[in-house]
Amino acid sequence: KLRSIDLPLTKEGAYLVMIRGGDLYASGIVLVSPLELEVLEEADSGRVRVTVRDAKTKEAAPKVQVKVIGTDNPTFFSGQSDLRGVFVAEGVRGQVTAVARRDLAQYAFYRGTTRVGALPPPPATPAPGGAPGGGANAPAEAQSLDANLKSMNGSNQLRQLDRLQKRYQGGSQGVRSSDAY
Repeated sequence: KLRSIDLPLTKEGAYLVMIRGGDLYASGIVLVSPLELEVLEEADSGRVRVTVRDAKTKEAAPKVQVKVIGTDNPTFFSGQSDLRGVFVAEGVRGQVTAVARRDLAQYAFYRGTTRVGALPPPPATPAPGGAPGGGANAPAEAQSLDANLKSMNGSNQLRQLDRLQKRYQGGSQGVRSSDAY
């Protein structure tokens, strides 16, 4: 089903919204901010250009903290927008996520839909009988590792769902949307 919910959010900030319907749960972030991002992704080079602007006036927003990461990057690229409101990150790999923050309550968020940057190199496969993991047992070891990772991920998901259910069933009722300001 689809249902619109009126959120009386007037102050700037990032709000976590958690919704429950029966045994189904959903969550998301609502941003109330005067900032907007224009993001140019250069797929081949892995360069991401983020332009931060005032959403109403379209004027550049200098000295805004910007963080960019790709799904294949281990760490964020961080810095401030220049006088033109521009921040450039080089070497981004994967699907892009960019977050901008000015002061304590002004945020902007962007999530890309395509891949940028070079593909990660395939793992080296040593000659049979060479380095460990390269002999006749390599396919079995890879399957065992894959099964182990799937098992660990499944266990983690169940643990997180259990925590969430306990949180909803506990004494905390949260904040009613009509009481938020």
